[in-house]
Amino acid sequence: MAVWRLESDTNFTEFSFPLEEDQNFFRQLVKESFDEAKPLSSKWRPLHLLRGEPRKHPDFFEIDDTGVIAVSSKSLHFLRDFLNAKIETLPIETDAGRYYALNVLNFVDCLNKRDSDCVATKEGLIVNYSLLEFDPEKLGHHSIFKIPELPYQTFVSDDIQEQCEEENLQGLLFDAEVNLVWYPE
Repeated sequence: MAVWRLESDTNFTEFSFPLEEDQNFFRQLVKESFDEAKPLSSKWRPLHLLRGEPRKHPDFFEIDDTGVIAVSSKSLHFLRDFLNAKIETLPIETDAGRYYALNVLNFVDCLNKRDSDCVATKEGLIVNYSLLEFDPEKLGHHSIFKIPELPYQTFVSDDIQEQCEEENLQGLLFDAEVNLVWYPE
């Protein structure tokens, strides 16, 4: 199973907050909860975003340059089998319909630190890497996950990549030179 860094394709329409209070609320939640993998459903309130030009309707987009990915209702339907209780889907209203912010609470301790090439803080958080190696047995069948050493980064398996291509879902980047993180030999 290959592992990709979850990344939006910047060639699609960007969405922005028309209300500063929504943007501030969202940024505060990102700071307090998304990177810490804390549940948000009890704090969440629907947010409103508007498309910029060109007014395309992507299936995925990054919210406000935070690394948090929004998923369209259509794509959520196709990805339902990959989601579990450790992934919250939080509603967002847009002029292109309803989307859902993904709050990934699924941390998998599967990094093979010995064979990875990375720079980490003394607390073990990775600040830079050129190679990440994963333990296939520990990784198991997790399709959407984070690792403790990179809590601000979401990873997806090739199952997600294949489903996106099969259903022609638009807005995520799957470029082997840019965001393919690991491919077992």
